[in-house]
Formats: sequence, C-alpha cells, structure tokens
Amino acid sequence: MRHVTLGLTLILALAAPLAAQQQPGAGGGPSEGQLASAEAEVPRLIEIVQLKPGMTVADVGSGFGAWTIGFAEAVGPTG
Repeated sequence: MRHVTLGLTLILALAAPLAAQQQPGAGGGPSEGQLASAEAEVPRLIEIVQLKPGMTVADVGSGFGAWTIGFAEAVGPTG
C-alpha cells in the first residue's frame, strides 16, 4: 500500500504543473506543442508508476486525452 501511495504522490507532484498543458489549444483541440509535450511525458509517467499490461489506470481530468491513449496502450486490452 505504501508503494501505491508513494506512486500516486509522485504522479500528483508531476502532473500538477503539467496539467495546464492538457488544456485545449486555440480552436478547441490540442496544439502541436501540446501533443509533442504529451508524447514526451507519457513514457516518463508510465515508467514512474510502473504500468504493466493488465493493470488498471484512471486518467482523471484527462484534458484532450493524449495521456489516456498512452496509458491504454501501456496496459493493453486486458487492462
């Protein structure tokens, strides 16, 4: 349980400053910069929380969904 709590604490600490990048860009969709940023962030977040196929993850407040897709790919069809 301590690992889960530590993992969630790390995610919240990392996600707070990054959350602004998850807001829609001009025109309502993500900008190229936002997509590039999410592409770089998702592997780091997956590594930090040690996501594996079959695990369950919730991307609460998912913004435009760029992290959600990466997380879904990490946990696979059984996650």
